Amino acid sequence: MPFLHSSKLFNSYDYPNKSLSTLKHNIASGDGGYACRVNLEKAKAMGISDVAFNKKRGLEVEEMTKSQYVYKTLFRFRAGIEAGISWLKRCFGLSRCHCKGSERFDSHCWLSVVCYNLVILARHPAPS
Repeated sequence: MPFLHSSKLFNSYDYPNKSLSTLKHNIASGDGGYACRVNLEKAKAMGISDVAFNKKRGLEVEEMTKSQYVYKTLFRFRAGIEAGISWLKRCFGLSRCHCKGSERFDSHCWLSVVCYNLVILARHPAPS
């Protein structure tokens, strides 16, 4: 089976109600499925200065980001986001929703995220 990269999907992402010039940091961290030279060039053309994919697929770190430090920081940021999503799916029922209708689906997701945040707050005691 030949490898197919998702160059069209990266281009379809749009920042809602914001232009890239108004963003504070023009950085992005993407999945390894988007890692290809075409997507890197599209991201640079969109004004994103640093792009880190979790798989390099022939791309050098210096091509994607300013330094190895920036690459590792973006890589770790993405890993943290993925860990939070995984925990929401495993422990708070976001892997499957049996609710019917948009309003019930929204409330199911909202309550799962609220419970997630309450557990995070409960694990960290208030400073004294």
